[in-house]
Amino acid sequence: MLEDRSAETLAAWLKQYPQLRIIGRDRSPEYERAIEYGAPQAVEVLDRWHLLKNLRQSTERILEGNYAVLSGITLPSKSGGFGEKDALMEHTPAPHSSKEGAASAAYRKRRLARYEKVRKLHEQGMSMMAICRTLGMSRGAVSRYVQSDAFPEHRRHPPQRSMLDPFKPYLGRRWEEGCHAAMQLWREIKEQGYPGSQRRVLQWARQRRREPAPTTPGRCVSSMLKKTSKNSKDSSRKAVRPLSSRRLAWMMVGDPEDLSSAERDALERAVEMCADVAAIYPLVQRFADMVRSREAGGFGRWLKESLSCGVKGFETFAMGLKREQPAVEAALSLPYSNGQTEGQVNRLKMIKKQMYGRASFGLLRRRFLGIA
Repeated sequence: MLEDRSAETLAAWLKQYPQLRIIGRDRSPEYERAIEYGAPQAVEVLDRWHLLKNLRQSTERILEGNYAVLSGITLPSKSGGFGEKDALMEHTPAPHSSKEGAASAAYRKRRLARYEKVRKLHEQGMSMMAICRTLGMSRGAVSRYVQSDAFPEHRRHPPQRSMLDPFKPYLGRRWEEGCHAAMQLWREIKEQGYPGSQRRVLQWARQRRREPAPTTPGRCVSSMLKKTSKNSKDSSRKAVRPLSSRRLAWMMVGDPEDLSSAERDALERAVEMCADVAAIYPLVQRFADMVRSREAGGFGRWLKESLSCGVKGFETFAMGLKREQPAVEAALSLPYSNGQTEGQVNRLKMIKKQMYGRASFGLLRRRFLGIA
């Protein structure tokens, strides 16, 4: 373990081991420079996992830049083991209070204002780093706004598993039997071992109501009728969710045989609707296949086609690979990987979190090496 990850520190350490012949690394420029100065005799092998990760990230950035074109593509919601009717209900978000709705609208307004500022400064010729410093924003956020052709709305995520899930079959039966009092349902499942609060059960019941609850005060019945009517219309729609840029990027990088029929249809629509997707999808698939099968023979031709594909973001990715071409070809032909190293890094991060703010680097080093 070294005190920092600078090229100078690593190069000095590498010089102590002139017998090194093979070095696996990720795509960090610091590591590349350190190996060049500290172990020029070694063969550099880029880690294949990092190559696929960088491929997916570059693809995702390109897709985010085509947000307006791809925003209409949807996928069916997953039922998560419940019936179709229940899946429709679960996809409908719990109604927000007026205070929560106002806070959400204010947050979107602030994001929209930042987006418009970033676009205006970029059109005036200011660099992304200068925009970061001027507006106090991260480089990733500025890059996302610059590359997007429309304001990137936050997309609603599908429901996640919760502690209420094991009790939903029972709740569903009781609801069909006519018990629509949320507090009574909560008391019943609490006796069965439910550890959560009544709030989740109240939300669950609210999503299924077609009329106000029996305990609703008379002065609130009118407003509750409007809300339950709106929930009924929302839940009657087909359970679908927007296809996010991240999900589409995973689909493009992955094996087409592993996709569901709905995912294949969505991918075909993306290819038809977006010229950038149509241009890079065959290149993405070919590179992913080369990495997985360790076939370096076609890399030169792939590189030439990628550098002239007409999609700026993908050409930038290909230019980076061209600069590291010997290390990429070694990754596509040699069996070495960073698997063991990444496992050790994961363990080191866990130890660091356990000692956060309580120990020096020396103790961290002794503790890590003591069990290595």
